[in-house]
Amino acid sequence: MSTGDQSGIFRPASFSFIEEKVFSIQINPSIEDQEELDRYVLEDGLSLTYQARYALTLYRESFMTPADHAKDNVGWYLRNLGSQEFGPLSMDERNAISRRLNLEMSQLVANGALGNLVLPQELYEFVKGKVETGEFASPTEVLTAAMPFLRDHRGQSPRGEFIIEHRYVLFG
Repeated sequence: MSTGDQSGIFRPASFSFIEEKVFSIQINPSIEDQEELDRYVLEDGLSLTYQARYALTLYRESFMTPADHAKDNVGWYLRNLGSQEFGPLSMDERNAISRRLNLEMSQLVANGALGNLVLPQELYEFVKGKVETGEFASPTEVLTAAMPFLRDHRGQSPRGEFIIEHRYVLFG
């Protein structure tokens, strides 16, 4: 979808030097949701992006069957651990990649090609599907529907995120 589309769903964007696509949406939480997210950021020490993604993840999972969870886990494994064709990156190489990613992401944002919340493809497709079917008018409405799931999950340990030392992973 074009940047002028009012749905808040952005077309996948590309970087010039890696094959991985960037999936993003535009969210504009209500004052109440924003305050709640900000409070969680302070309490947990985890970013707003993490809190919003986690809310959407929990909401998405509420629709999944055990077979869906199994398929999702296998897909995650294959994307992140299945193909290890590259060797370890040095700290200088990681820093160079990070600088280049930040520069290109800044340019994509400035050009209106990225929304304010970057998502893994599965969450992007989930939110996009909810908007395209008319169940919700925007990604912001999907996030609002997801907030009770995040709220109910408070006090539980957040899920771990795997960092693969010898591979640069943009999204897990």
